Amino acid sequence: MSWIIGEYIRQYAYIKERADINSDSYNNVIMIEMVIEKMIDDGLLSEQENNVIWMVSAGYSYSEIARVLGIHRLTVSQVFKTVTDRVSYLIGGELTDEAFLERIQGLEPIAEEDISFRFRKGISKA
Repeated sequence: MSWIIGEYIRQYAYIKERADINSDSYNNVIMIEMVIEKMIDDGLLSEQENNVIWMVSAGYSYSEIARVLGIHRLTVSQVFKTVTDRVSYLIGGELTDEAFLERIQGLEPIAEEDISFRFRKGISKA
């Protein structure tokens, strides 16, 4: 899964509610939203994928989404992973995991064991 895209989708409601048009987070969420809408318009997202993305952005857990959609929780996780990877690929640049890790490494030395810790904390400000 593209971690950075996934975190922006999970924080979607909070970031949009603040509506700070000068923040990078807000502009990144708008860009992700536009790419997802284009994917829907172009038929690149199935109804199930669209539902999973929308429900994650609305704050539902994987288990809740699975119950509502009548699918397995692991299927929800796999669908979310696949879509975030595709969105990250289409956007490229700074919204890829590789670019994010490079930015973090530029700030301070980072050890291999610190990477998983940083990825659990949510969106980090660089």
